[in-house]
Parts: sequence; structure tokens; C-alpha cells
Amino acid sequence: MRVNLLGCDFVFEDDYPLMPLENLKQYIERNKHLPGIEPAKIMESSDGYSLGKLQSGLLQKVEELTLYILEIEERIKKLESTTETMKQ
Repeated sequence: MRVNLLGCDFVFEDDYPLMPLENLKQYIERNKHLPGIEPAKIMESSDGYSLGKLQSGLLQKVEELTLYILEIEERIKKLESTTETMKQ
């Protein structure tokens, strides 16, 4: 089986509007699903759901998670540096 996917590398462009984590948290609490991924009710409908669309959406979320991890890693390094400076 072959599925055509839409590329998601646009997530790594400098102008990609990565949602702030606090906004993402609020969205999930309010909607009970990730932004850009359809709710389960729609995917479970008798009409089915496009596997290619779902895979593209999931790839986009993986890429966004990678950006969040890199952002958090940078914040941790800054905090560690500040802590080390304060110790001295």
C-alpha cells in the first residue's frame, strides 16, 4: 500500500508560528486533541479518514515536538549556567 503524504519541513522554517507551550496546553485542555489533528469522533466516523492526511499531521507534530525539545534544552542550559555563576 502506498500513501501520498504532504511534506512537513515547513515546520523548520524561521517564520513557522510554533504555538507557545502555554497556549498548546490550553488548547489541549479545551479541545481534548492536538491542534491540526482531527478529534477522534471525526476519525472514527463511518466515512473513514485519510491515512495520508493523518500521517502528515503526525509528522508535523513530531517536528514541532523536536522544536519544543530544542527550545527546552536551550532554557535548561541557560538555567544551569546561571546556577553555576551563582555558586561562584
